[in-house]
Amino acid sequence: MSAKNYLKLKSAVPYYNFLRKFAFPGKLKLLAYISILNPVGCSLIFLVDRPSLTQALRGAAFGAFAFTIPSLLSDLAIASLLLNEKLMDLRRSMAVSLFSSLLWLLIFGLGISLCASLETSFYLGVPIVLTIRSLIFFSMTSSKLHNRILSAALEPALCLVMGIITLRLNAFKGGLTAILSLLFGLGYATLVLRKVERKGVEKFGFSSLGLLKSFLTTWLDEEISPL
Repeated sequence: MSAKNYLKLKSAVPYYNFLRKFAFPGKLKLLAYISILNPVGCSLIFLVDRPSLTQALRGAAFGAFAFTIPSLLSDLAIASLLLNEKLMDLRRSMAVSLFSSLLWLLIFGLGISLCASLETSFYLGVPIVLTIRSLIFFSMTSSKLHNRILSAALEPALCLVMGIITLRLNAFKGGLTAILSLLFGLGYATLVLRKVERKGVEKFGFSSLGLLKSFLTTWLDEEISPL
């Protein structure tokens, strides 16, 4: 490694030491967060749309059936798909689902606050969440391509289906949203990660994604020590 590249890596040491202070939540905490966040978040969103006790209860039920249950089912399925992946086990898959739900709820709530319909606001989250999940699973796993695609798309797909059923949304619009989101999310993630990998090799002389995987593996397993 050249002196210039060494200095670039050394400049990241303070950030590395900062990150290592944070512990990664366990499965039970993640389960509690997912179980509480979605019903409460959707209840508040439905209240903003139309303030009433009925709407609050309807929102809580929607959060449970359209977000919590699909998320947990997809996590179990993904853990089986990526059985040999050290970095993406059930615990980390649940963490990705928690982040996905939080992001989707923020978009859902933003749409409602801007006077969009429940249907439109709900659909807005699909392409964004799918893109983020594609970036995560494509960069953090080395499994076969179809396993990575399924891992990225399974939770949003299940949430979308359950959302359509629960709110009785237009299935054609939902299907079209799913197809366009899949094409955009996978395409964008592929282009971005290829660019990141190319830039990493040019600047450091080795795979930047490989370095990221190594760091995350030790950080998430709480095996890292200060530099």
